[in-house]
Amino acid sequence: MSAAAAEPFLGVAASATGRLWQGLAPETQRRAEALAQAAALPPSLAAVLARLGVPPEDVKPFLSPKLRDLMSASQSSPITTWTGRVRRRFC
Repeated sequence: MSAAAAEPFLGVAASATGRLWQGLAPETQRRAEALAQAAALPPSLAAVLARLGVPPEDVKPFLSPKLRDLMSASQSSPITTWTGRVRRRFC
């Protein structure tokens, strides 16, 4: 463990539960800064997205998901399938 990793984040040596606060790893911090600049995000939100591993090109879809984008191709076909079945059966 490096000396920088052992330093408490924001000077908090122990939380209420006795845990050491830790900041972002240097690589995650760089990704967070890049996300903040590329997507015009607040630093705190960019840090959360960087920790989750969200790439810059996926920030907008991640923050404003569309149902169509969340469904896989196999999930998007039941409506069409059921519509076809109803037409064949009743029309």
